[in-house]
Formats: sequence, C-alpha cells, structure tokens
Amino acid sequence: MIFASETLKVFRRRLKKQILKGAPYWGVSRRATNLLPAPMTTKDVLLKGASINGYTNLLLSLEAHQKSGCLVIQSDRNRSRSGILIFRGRILGCMYGQKNLKNYLFANNAYERALRDLQSNKKTVDVYGLTDEIVIASSALFHGPTFEEPDMPAPKFFDEVLGQLVESNVPGCVVMTDKKDDACFMVYIFAGKIVGIHCSKKGWLQPDLATIYKHLNKHPNQRIQACILPCQNVVEVNQYSFSLSGLADREFVKSGSTGKYDVLNIFYLLRLDRERLASIDGRANLVQLDKFLPNVHNIHQRFLDRLSSIGEFAVRP
Repeated sequence: MIFASETLKVFRRRLKKQILKGAPYWGVSRRATNLLPAPMTTKDVLLKGASINGYTNLLLSLEAHQKSGCLVIQSDRNRSRSGILIFRGRILGCMYGQKNLKNYLFANNAYERALRDLQSNKKTVDVYGLTDEIVIASSALFHGPTFEEPDMPAPKFFDEVLGQLVESNVPGCVVMTDKKDDACFMVYIFAGKIVGIHCSKKGWLQPDLATIYKHLNKHPNQRIQACILPCQNVVEVNQYSFSLSGLADREFVKSGSTGKYDVLNIFYLLRLDRERLASIDGRANLVQLDKFLPNVHNIHQRFLDRLSSIGEFAVRP
C-alpha cells in the first residue's frame, strides 16, 4: 500500500508538470459544458486551470479587446461548472451546472451563478480563443431551433440538414452521439461551408464531407440533432448577446451638471446597437460591411420563413 501511495504521488507530480507545460485536455465527458467548442491549438489557450483573484480585470480585458472564445469556470466549493461562449467580447451563450441542481441553467441566470463562482476562492478558470465562425455556429445550441428525425436513417437525415444549411447560408451546428460510444461528434457550418469538425476523442478533424461519412460508416446508429441559428448578419447575432462586464449594456447617463457622459459607458459607445443603427443614415451600407448572408433567393426565403414560424426567434429577411 505504501508503494502504491508513492507511485500515485509521482504520477500526480508528472501530471501537474504536463498541465503547466500548456498541454490542455478536453476529452470525453458527459458534462453539458463539454458541448462548447474546444481550443484548436495550444496557442489559443490563454488560461488553463488558473485560480485568479482579479476576475473583474479578466472580464474587462476580454470585452475591451473584443475576444471571441470560451470561458470555463469550475468551482470545487460549490461543485459546479459553467461555460460561457464569447463573441467579440460579449456573451453569446452561457450554461451553469451544479450537483444539487436537477437541470442546467442558461443565459442571465447561469451567468449570475458563474460570477459567484468567480468570486469564490476554490475555483479554476480556463480561457481560450476561437474563430468568429465557430463561435457563431456553436451559438445555435443556445438560441436556435433543434431538428431531429429518429425514424430517418442517420446519413439521409444529415444530408438533408446539411443541404438546408448550405442553401440557406444560415449558421448552424450538427451534433452526433451514439449510445454505445460516449464520443460526441460536432459539425459547425457557417456561410454555407463546413468550418469545423470536432470529435471529443480525436479532437479537431479535417473539415470535409469525407471525415463525416467516415464517422457515420463507423458508427451507423448515430443520434443526429441539428441546431440552426436564424440570423442573416452579425447585427442580428448581437441581439442574442449581453455584456461580460455589464458596462456595455448600460444606458447613457450624463453625470451631474458637467454635461459629460459617464466614463463607465465608454464600452457602450463602441458597440453597434440594433436600435441605434436604425436611426443612422446610410445604415444599409453599415450592415452590408458585416453581412455573412448573400442575397436571399426564393429557396432561402422559404427556409427562413419556416424557421420564423417555429418559435420566438423570428428572422427578418
């Protein structure tokens, strides 16, 4: 028993050294937070397993530099884990899970709990960057309608969903799971192209159809779920986001008799607000600069009309 104990200590020391070298591990897990995209390379990892005190500076830095990526918080004291999807310095999706909670929390309720964990002592923080395309596509898990056809063969259903996403040019994400295999296979589609494929066992793979069909042939009993984000441009994506620090969403308030705006609202001045955009002359040109959906043809219009009738996330073509 003594020998086994000493061997375990040596193993833990070696594992700690590997973590300090910056070799992140995002492997197979049943946690819902692992549905968030993993970092593509070690260079994208900004923090791994860190225990920081000045969390306010971290949030302000991510917001001011308009970073896109993920913020994962794990609290040993509260036995909780939260994942935050960040798009250009704003929260595009947030989930929170705790051992005592029956269901996961999302959006603002989840973020309030996540901030409490950030303030606690016994917690670890992971921060890593992602491309805007991957972040927008994965945000369909939070805000878009979900399609599933259990009676349809997996390859046929995937072809149908992929065809709709490519033709309509709306962002989306396809999730493949297998009851006999804990691995999760994620396909990210943006602007009519496959921009990323991730397997929880093998990591990031070549983003092409050959990789997907190879996985389907190896795991024929896949459960396929498709999530679609009914947005046509980045301005419409921003309507689902909210501020990391809370400063960017504050109203303009003049301070006292000086007539100057509060310095804390400086972040808000840099944002492209949807309502404010409507009052700006030449707004069509501004939207076109950041538009990822080309001209909407008839087939695109029918698909968008179908999405708008599904739930509360309506699309304005």
